[in-house]
Amino acid sequence: MKLIRVFLLVGAVFLSVQSAQAQLGISYHQSGLPFAGIQYNFQEVPLMAELRLSTDIDFDNIAPEVVATYSFVNQSQHEVYGGVGLRVNTIPGLVVPIGLRVYPLENFSNLGLHTEIAPIITTEDNWEHILRGSWGFHYIFGRNSN
Repeated sequence: MKLIRVFLLVGAVFLSVQSAQAQLGISYHQSGLPFAGIQYNFQEVPLMAELRLSTDIDFDNIAPEVVATYSFVNQSQHEVYGGVGLRVNTIPGLVVPIGLRVYPLENFSNLGLHTEIAPIITTEDNWEHILRGSWGFHYIFGRNSN
């Protein structure tokens, strides 16, 4: 439980950093291991950091996940990204997300759809590997169309 508090504190500090060249966002991913996230997008470089929390479970089993991704393709209508992260509590381990974001609504470019595949390499004794696929939506506050 102490490790979860540390991750939540780090996430809160991370999100409290004020920068004129960054954007905050929220996301939801539907899958067998669904989660919601709070994103911090850097505009100078195509990087995004995200604090993710599992959903559809009781509070004792919430699994925080901290992920950093890089947008390999960063266009106004779509993005392709990949990254690495760490997951704790339920199914702890290394997370390697690879995904696609699309912005289908020209007049409402803050709202996007995404799909992601993420291998999770657990640190449990049996070292099992999980392949999590998800889809969902995200909203970027103050996103400008390119």
